[in-house]
Amino acid sequence: MATKAASALGNGLNRTIQVSPALQRFLGVGECSRPESMKRVWDYIKDHKLQNPQNKKEVFCDETLKPVLGGKDKVGFLEIAKLLSEHFPKAPKVPKTPKAPKIPKEPKLPKEPKSPKSPRTRKVAAAPAI
Repeated sequence: MATKAASALGNGLNRTIQVSPALQRFLGVGECSRPESMKRVWDYIKDHKLQNPQNKKEVFCDETLKPVLGGKDKVGFLEIAKLLSEHFPKAPKVPKTPKAPKIPKEPKLPKEPKSPKSPRTRKVAAAPAI
């Protein structure tokens, strides 16, 4: 789990990164974290009353919001995060370092056969004398 100190430094999703020009115009800043951009979009939606009153799961897009949300007239609230992710650059994949080749283990030597045990003699209790 990430510690509070690590998240305060801006690691992972909280890291501020360069965003697309469309999102820069909307937010007014060149760099932003994903959660912060989502918060600002929702604040804009609430301030401008763009949520559908009959279906709270829909958001109407005005001319300011359309470039950020893919040019759609309305979007579902679950789509917003997906549409915003297109404005953040993908991190280049780092090639995995090859693993060291496994060194084959030496084959186990067969165990020596056990010597047969001598049969045990069973002690029989003596019958009681009458």
